[in-house]
Order: sequence, then structure tokens, then C-alpha cells
Amino acid sequence: MIGYTMIGARDLEKSVAFYDGIQLIEWARNTQYLDVYAEDGDVAELISTNNNVAKNVERSVVLFYGIYERYWGDLKVPSQYTECIARELFVKRLREYVDGECKPFNVCEVFKHIEPIFDFPSWLGDMYNACDWVEPNTVPADCPYLKEASEDLLSKI
Repeated sequence: MIGYTMIGARDLEKSVAFYDGIQLIEWARNTQYLDVYAEDGDVAELISTNNNVAKNVERSVVLFYGIYERYWGDLKVPSQYTECIARELFVKRLREYVDGECKPFNVCEVFKHIEPIFDFPSWLGDMYNACDWVEPNTVPADCPYLKEASEDLLSKI
């Protein structure tokens, strides 16, 4: 955890990309990926975090990065392996969006992190244009082209 004292939790949260702090806590509670690390105090704290307290939500991101460093620190980004993971997660987010389970910004936030990390992969299709002008408060009715682009990408996978 010492390595994160100089970095703000908000900066760490931005680099998680797929989840904000509250979503990260919910993921930790619902995933089976952390089960093998159940005896780790940070995992227990992350899973039991009260997501109604902003300070705790920010700390959850720091906890997650500590867990990541301990158990998956050798995972290199970018790599062929992590690009496959990113693609799978992006497809999952597209499905969530098409099914009405997330906001347009949630899709575009993921996209904007994947694109530069993996050197503008072709599997992102026309998401650059589809995400143009999508802001945190954008509603699906304001960007029908995003749903079209999402459905198009999903049909090709």
C-alpha cells in the first residue's frame, strides 16, 4: 500500500476504467475471482466496504490496486493476453448497453481507455465516432448512433 500514498485514489479510479469505486465494490462482492484470496485482509475489507461513505469508496480503489499488485502484478498491459481480456470486457459492456443496463457514458468511458492502450484496435469499429460528444449525463435518446454502432459490433463477434 505504500506505493499508493503518493497517488490520489481518484487517479487510480480513472485507470480502472471499467468500474467506478461503487461498481468495483459490487464486483468484488459478486465475483468468484477473489474467493481464493479470501484470507487476505484487504480482500475482506474490499468486500465488506460500506459503499455509502465516499471515503470508503475511494479507499476501495486503493485496496484493489494493492490486491492487484500482490497477486497479478506480472500481468503486462498491453499484451496480446490483456487485449483479449479488454475485448471480452468491452463486448460485455456493449451487451449491457444494448440491454439497457448501463448508460452511454459507461460504454464510451471504457472505449476511451482501450483505444490508446491497445493502439487503436480494429475490433473497436466506429466507436470513436459513436462516442463523440457523449458526456456523463448523456441519455440513450441523445445518441441513437451509439446503440447502432454497439449492435453492429456485437453482430460481428
